[in-house]
Amino acid sequence: MNSWLISVFRRPRAAALLCAISLGFYSQLIAQPILQAQSRSDSQAQPKEAHLPPALVGLPSLGLAGDDTFSQRDERTLGMLLWREVRNDSSFVQDPLVTAYLQRLVNRLSKGLTQEEQGDFKVFAVADGQLNAFAMPGRMLGIHSGLMLGVTREGELAAVLAHEIGHVSQRHFARRMADQKNNQWIGWAGMAAAIVAARSASNASNASNASLFEGALLGSQALMASKQLSFSRDMEREADAIGLQLLKSAAYDGADMVRMLRRLAAGASLNDTGTGYARSHPGTTERMATVEGRLRSAATPPAPPDFNLDFLLAQARLRAVTATSGDDKSSAEYTFEQVITNPASHASARASAAYGMAVLRQANAQPAAARALLWSANLPDRLAAHPWIQALRLDIAETNSALLTFAAPLAYPELAHMQAHLALQTHKTPHPAAALATAETALKAQLVAMPHSDLAWTDLAAVYTATARPAHAAYAQAERMAAQGAWASSLSFLGQAIQTASRAGQLDLQAEWVRRELVIKGLLADERAFEQKQK
Repeated sequence: MNSWLISVFRRPRAAALLCAISLGFYSQLIAQPILQAQSRSDSQAQPKEAHLPPALVGLPSLGLAGDDTFSQRDERTLGMLLWREVRNDSSFVQDPLVTAYLQRLVNRLSKGLTQEEQGDFKVFAVADGQLNAFAMPGRMLGIHSGLMLGVTREGELAAVLAHEIGHVSQRHFARRMADQKNNQWIGWAGMAAAIVAARSASNASNASNASLFEGALLGSQALMASKQLSFSRDMEREADAIGLQLLKSAAYDGADMVRMLRRLAAGASLNDTGTGYARSHPGTTERMATVEGRLRSAATPPAPPDFNLDFLLAQARLRAVTATSGDDKSSAEYTFEQVITNPASHASARASAAYGMAVLRQANAQPAAARALLWSANLPDRLAAHPWIQALRLDIAETNSALLTFAAPLAYPELAHMQAHLALQTHKTPHPAAALATAETALKAQLVAMPHSDLAWTDLAAVYTATARPAHAAYAQAERMAAQGAWASSLSFLGQAIQTASRAGQLDLQAEWVRRELVIKGLLADERAFEQKQK
């Protein structure tokens, strides 16, 4: 059972949502160690703004004929409702660099889909030691830190994501819902209401009883779901087949899928006669044999570690930013030290370990130790020139004003947040206006590449406030709330932006933001209609 998702869905709203939509979906998000869900993004293009990055969400599609059971609009709406719960969990990794790396990986894989199947995927990481990944409605993919840190090749990580994308591209979630339409799944809405009512009543009298009630409910219903419903074995085989195609079209070794299946089987104790994931999926041995057959290989040999620096730096950073307890930090330091002090370590591995250790030192307010690590590691020029390493060096230097003029390649727009945070500390910069202008440009570039980044929208709002542009600041806050799926709050900020622009005579901005307001109102209406259907 997925402990991280259970902690998320112990919240009454999340539990109510899951029970309301179907027992089948409940089983996918609570009962299975590796979750398989899917949806299709069908939004139309939103007109680009002249002064700001593109809006996050375009005009919603009316869906496809035959989507009567669970339409693409319903999938998107449900996805955003669940997204609110997921991103508020303490294990959610709010690191723009790690997220950007994963997003680039998903974008690379999804290019292998047909034009009809392609869409805007959103990927994120959670701090959880399980070898796990999952997908949710709304084209959202999650990676557990345990899986990302447990692989030795980027191709293995890509294999898991490719499999999940395979489920999404074939609309397995909606197809599964259609299969279960005669199972009275709408009746679960009544239980959802009972859960919320019971939780509210218990909170007023006895919080302990509420916790016991909720835990018992989640445990029993998840167990029932895991025994009754799952994606069919044919769907799993289909996702494997499509995932293998995506892996190869993205220039990865197709054998990495077999290696990843073998790793999952060993790490999660999966076997052909077990329960949970092994019970509801084709046997692991069968899946490996099938994929090897498609590769026309009798056996898949082990592969050497991957020394792709992007991959290794992302691993090191994730290890550092998720080390919050004393034990976690000690474990991370030990891991990094073993690589740094080993003369046989590959240069890329040493560089990434030094980077990870420096991130830890900086987080512990030890800039001198962080500086010593990055400069004493004797990194080859080609490695030291990596934008992540360069930016961290500048960020922890004796005088970090050089970071403000650091021009990161377009492939690494996520570094904008470091420039923005420094620019907003105007007392540390010799030319505050120029620093803020540089940060604004960098943040806009980041939002073109990562329009879902609520952190970037937050930074941009702060830059606009610092440069006395209240209308723009209100608009950026509106997009921050939209990135979180909080449509009502987004509309409130949009109203402020429109009124402020109108008073200032900024009619072009006013017109653009009114169009955006109509889009957000439509999404809020979709959400309310969806929730009404569950009552």
